Amino acid sequence: MNGDKAKVIPLHADPARAGSRSAQRAGSSRRHPSAAQPGVDAERIDAVIREFDRGRIDTESGPSDLVARIAGLADFLRKRLTGDYSVDEFGFDSQYNDAVVLPAMRFFYDKWFRVEVSGIENLPDSGAGLVVANHAGTLPFDGPMLSVAVHDHHPAHRNLRLLAADMVFDMPVLGPVARKAGHTMACTADASRLLTSGELTAVFPEGYKGLGKPFRDR
Repeated sequence: MNGDKAKVIPLHADPARAGSRSAQRAGSSRRHPSAAQPGVDAERIDAVIREFDRGRIDTESGPSDLVARIAGLADFLRKRLTGDYSVDEFGFDSQYNDAVVLPAMRFFYDKWFRVEVSGIENLPDSGAGLVVANHAGTLPFDGPMLSVAVHDHHPAHRNLRLLAADMVFDMPVLGPVARKAGHTMACTADASRLLTSGELTAVFPEGYKGLGKPFRDR
C-alpha cells in the first residue's frame, strides 16, 4: 500500500439525471412492455392486452367449476356407498350417466369433434319421441355425441336412449357402461318398451353398413 486513497466514482454524478431515470423506470413498470416500443399501434396493443386479461380472468374462474365437479363426484360416491340411487328396467342409472359417462363424452364433444347443433328445439320437452339418423362412417361416435347434444343443449335436458347393435352389449366393458347410460339393443321389443314409457329414443337404421362407408358419404 502506498497510502493513496481509492478513487470513488459515484454511480449517479448528476442527482437530477438520477431522479429522471427513476421516474422513467417507475413509469415503464406501469405499462405493458410492448406499449413502449416505437412504431407500434398503441390501440392494437391495448386490445391484445385487454383480450389477454379477459382470458386470464376466465382461467381464474376455472377452480370454482373444478370445485363443483369434485363436489358432484363426491355426492355420486356417497350415494353409491349408501345405495341411494335407482336403476330402471333397462339398467339405466341416471346418476352414473351424469357423473361418469357424460363428462367423459363432453371432452370429445367439445375438444375433439367440436360438435355444432341446430334444430334441437324440434324435439319434444316431454313424452315419447323417435330420432332417426344416419351414421357418419367409421366408428359410431355420432351416437354418444348425439346423446350429449340432447342432454346439454335441449331446454329440458332430456336423456336420449340409443338403440345399438347387439355387439355393443357383448363387449366386456362397453356393454355394462352402455346399459348404465340408458341404451339398449336395437330390436322392436326394446324400442316399443322405451317409447311406451315416454322416452326419447334414437335409432340408426343403417346398422353395420353405416360404419363402413367413407366420411364423404355421411
